[in-house]
Amino acid sequence: MGSPLSPVIADIVMDHTLTSVTEQLPVRIIGLTKYVDDVFCLVPEGEVQTVLQAFNSYHQKIQFTVELEKERRLPFLDTCITREDTHLESMWYSKPTASDRMLSFYSKHPLKQKVGSAIDSELMDSQQG
Repeated sequence: MGSPLSPVIADIVMDHTLTSVTEQLPVRIIGLTKYVDDVFCLVPEGEVQTVLQAFNSYHQKIQFTVELEKERRLPFLDTCITREDTHLESMWYSKPTASDRMLSFYSKHPLKQKVGSAIDSELMDSQQG
Protein backbone atom coordinates (compact mmCIF):
# COMPACT_ATOMS: atom_id res chain seq x y z
CA MET A 1 0.00 0.00 0.00
CA GLY A 2 2.94 2.34 -0.65
CA SER A 3 1.54 4.13 -3.70
CA PRO A 4 -0.99 6.96 -3.26
CA LEU A 5 -3.14 5.11 -5.81
CA SER A 6 -3.27 1.91 -3.77
CA PRO A 7 -6.36 2.83 -1.70
CA VAL A 8 -8.20 3.98 -4.84
CA ILE A 9 -7.38 0.78 -6.72
CA ALA A 10 -8.25 -1.33 -3.68
CA ASP A 11 -11.59 0.49 -3.46
CA ILE A 12 -12.39 -0.17 -7.13
CA VAL A 13 -11.40 -3.85 -6.88
CA MET A 14 -13.35 -4.32 -3.64
CA ASP A 15 -16.46 -2.64 -5.09
CA HIS A 16 -16.34 -4.94 -8.12
CA THR A 17 -15.66 -8.01 -5.96
CA LEU A 18 -18.48 -7.25 -3.51
CA THR A 19 -20.98 -6.52 -6.28
CA SER A 20 -20.07 -9.63 -8.27
CA VAL A 21 -20.10 -12.01 -5.32
CA THR A 22 -23.20 -10.69 -3.52
CA GLU A 23 -25.28 -10.85 -6.72
CA GLN A 24 -24.55 -14.57 -7.04
CA LEU A 25 -24.85 -15.60 -3.39
CA PRO A 26 -27.60 -18.07 -2.50
CA VAL A 27 -27.67 -16.41 0.95
CA ARG A 28 -29.32 -13.13 1.88
CA ILE A 29 -26.76 -10.59 3.09
CA ILE A 30 -28.33 -8.66 5.97
CA GLY A 31 -25.80 -5.83 5.95
CA LEU A 32 -22.47 -5.07 4.32
CA THR A 33 -20.00 -2.21 4.53
CA LYS A 34 -16.36 -1.82 3.64
CA TYR A 35 -13.40 0.45 4.21
CA VAL A 36 -10.62 -0.05 1.65
CA ASP A 37 -9.96 -3.81 2.06
CA ASP A 38 -11.85 -4.43 5.31
CA VAL A 39 -15.40 -5.77 5.03
CA PHE A 40 -18.09 -5.93 7.70
CA CYS A 41 -20.80 -8.34 6.63
CA LEU A 42 -23.92 -9.55 8.46
CA VAL A 43 -25.05 -13.00 7.37
CA PRO A 44 -27.22 -15.71 8.94
CA GLU A 45 -25.18 -17.60 11.54
CA GLY A 46 -25.15 -20.94 9.73
CA GLU A 47 -24.12 -19.45 6.38
CA VAL A 48 -20.75 -17.90 7.26
CA GLN A 49 -18.71 -20.60 5.50
CA THR A 50 -20.94 -20.44 2.39
CA VAL A 51 -20.35 -16.69 2.12
CA LEU A 52 -16.62 -17.01 2.80
CA GLN A 53 -16.24 -19.69 0.12
CA ALA A 54 -18.12 -17.53 -2.39
CA PHE A 55 -15.82 -14.57 -1.73
CA ASN A 56 -12.67 -16.71 -1.84
CA SER A 57 -13.70 -18.34 -5.12
CA TYR A 58 -13.89 -14.93 -6.84
CA HIS A 59 -10.14 -14.79 -7.60
CA GLN A 60 -7.27 -16.94 -6.38
CA LYS A 61 -5.16 -13.90 -5.44
CA ILE A 62 -7.96 -12.24 -3.46
CA GLN A 63 -8.56 -14.28 -0.33
CA PHE A 64 -10.73 -13.27 2.60
CA THR A 65 -10.60 -14.31 6.22
CA VAL A 66 -13.42 -14.28 8.71
CA GLU A 67 -13.61 -13.07 12.27
CA LEU A 68 -16.66 -14.18 14.20
CA GLU A 69 -18.29 -12.26 17.01
CA LYS A 70 -17.46 -13.23 20.57
CA GLU A 71 -19.95 -12.45 23.31
CA ARG A 72 -22.05 -10.53 20.75
CA ARG A 73 -19.09 -8.24 19.94
CA LEU A 74 -16.88 -7.86 16.90
CA PRO A 75 -13.98 -5.44 16.38
CA PHE A 76 -14.02 -3.62 13.03
CA LEU A 77 -11.34 -1.04 12.29
CA ASP A 78 -11.16 1.17 15.42
CA THR A 79 -14.63 0.32 16.66
CA CYS A 80 -16.22 -2.52 18.57
CA ILE A 81 -19.63 -3.43 17.20
CA THR A 82 -22.01 -4.88 19.78
CA ARG A 83 -25.13 -6.76 18.72
CA GLU A 84 -28.11 -5.80 20.84
CA ASP A 85 -31.60 -7.33 20.47
CA THR A 86 -32.81 -5.10 17.62
CA HIS A 87 -29.82 -2.94 16.70
CA LEU A 88 -26.04 -2.58 16.62
CA GLU A 89 -24.02 -0.29 18.88
CA SER A 90 -20.46 0.87 18.36
CA MET A 91 -17.75 2.19 20.62
CA TRP A 92 -14.05 3.04 20.39
CA TYR A 93 -11.83 -0.04 20.21
CA SER A 94 -8.09 -0.37 20.57
CA LYS A 95 -6.37 -3.69 19.87
CA PRO A 96 -4.39 -5.21 22.75
CA THR A 97 -1.26 -4.82 20.58
CA ALA A 98 -1.82 -1.07 20.02
CA SER A 99 1.32 1.00 20.59
CA ASP A 100 -0.56 4.18 21.58
CA ARG A 101 2.00 6.22 19.61
CA MET A 102 1.08 9.61 18.24
CA LEU A 103 1.38 10.75 14.64
CA SER A 104 4.09 13.24 13.84
CA PHE A 105 2.64 16.68 13.09
CA TYR A 106 4.93 16.81 10.06
CA SER A 107 3.64 13.53 8.58
CA LYS A 108 1.60 13.48 5.39
CA HIS A 109 -1.58 12.42 7.26
CA PRO A 110 -4.58 14.77 6.99
CA LEU A 111 -4.69 17.42 9.74
CA LYS A 112 -8.02 16.09 11.04
CA GLN A 113 -6.46 12.66 11.55
CA LYS A 114 -3.50 14.13 13.45
CA VAL A 115 -5.77 16.23 15.68
CA GLY A 116 -8.11 13.27 16.22
CA SER A 117 -5.19 11.08 17.22
CA ALA A 118 -4.00 13.67 19.75
CA ILE A 119 -7.49 14.09 21.22
CA ASP A 120 -8.03 10.31 21.47
CA SER A 121 -4.65 9.86 23.16
CA GLU A 122 -5.41 12.66 25.60
CA LEU A 123 -8.75 11.06 26.49
CA MET A 124 -7.13 7.67 27.03
CA ASP A 125 -4.49 9.24 29.32
CA SER A 126 -7.15 11.01 31.39
CA GLN A 127 -9.14 7.76 31.76
CA GLN A 128 -6.08 5.85 32.95
CA GLY A 129 -4.90 8.53 35.41
